[in-house]
Amino acid sequence: MKPIENHRTWRIPWWLLLPAVVMLFSPSAAGCGSRRRSADDRAAISGTVTYQGKPLRGGSITFISETQPEMRVTCMIQPNGSFSAADAPLGNVLVAVETHSVMLGGDPTHYVAIPNHYAHAGRSGVTYHIDSGQNRKVTFQLE
Repeated sequence: MKPIENHRTWRIPWWLLLPAVVMLFSPSAAGCGSRRRSADDRAAISGTVTYQGKPLRGGSITFISETQPEMRVTCMIQPNGSFSAADAPLGNVLVAVETHSVMLGGDPTHYVAIPNHYAHAGRSGVTYHIDSGQNRKVTFQLE
């Protein structure tokens, strides 16, 4: 069998590919940005998460708008139990808390097992009302 010697190499000028590259990395093409965040529908919140009276030493807390579930923010729980989010959705929010992420990428000695229902906002039983401006020193006491 003879190798094919008479073949053509197709070369496309780079400038013809530019529109495709721009579309590929555009937020609208990726499905992001269908609802833009604005200061009018977001607020800062910070505080502490405790379980059985002691600060959780890791994990995450998520705030999900009751009326617009696509509006949500998740932030890490620090080793002292504190959390802080600059862009939480305003109004009534469902709250979910999980600690399993500590086992995946954090310090395993900070892991505290909490009941699984807290990881699901719809089943956690934890809610809060976020007002415009600063929402400081909020404590979520899990039992």
